Amino acid sequence: PRGRATAVGEPEQDRRGNTTMSHIPQDSTALDERKRRVTALFDELAPHYDRAALRFFPFCADRLVQRMALQPGEKLLDVATGTGAVATAAAQALAPGGRVTGIDLSEGMLDKAQFNARKMGLTNIDFHWMDAEAPAFRSAYFDAVSSSFGVFFLDDMHHALTQWRRVLKPGGRM
Repeated sequence: PRGRATAVGEPEQDRRGNTTMSHIPQDSTALDERKRRVTALFDELAPHYDRAALRFFPFCADRLVQRMALQPGEKLLDVATGTGAVATAAAQALAPGGRVTGIDLSEGMLDKAQFNARKMGLTNIDFHWMDAEAPAFRSAYFDAVSSSFGVFFLDDMHHALTQWRRVLKPGGRM
């Protein structure tokens, strides 16, 4: 089940203290046809995306998190989070006190990411339905921004990267 939308940047928890995924409403008319097709494809692939044949995603995620040199207590935005490979690896690296926020347009992928995070017992991770080109977060909020295998799906890479830079704190890592 999805949690209600909260102020973006603030995690939401259920009565048992488990982190929930908020559906951040955005104007669906803003999604162009190409984004709708890509989203539909990943919604269809989501149930089988973590198969052994695609196990290179977690290996790449571990390496990316290692290269980012994340520190406990920091906040990471994981763009195009998919099934949460980077987000879950980062959540482990950022504990205690750090937090990961994963965003994606595919609700199927977000459902799988939430399942994976719960399976791993991670409570410092949130997932939101959100367009990578229009992250609805306040400026200078995150210490780092990651995107593994997502940039090439963007219609306007320059605009998206500008927006990701906007949500980074001064000196933040991308």
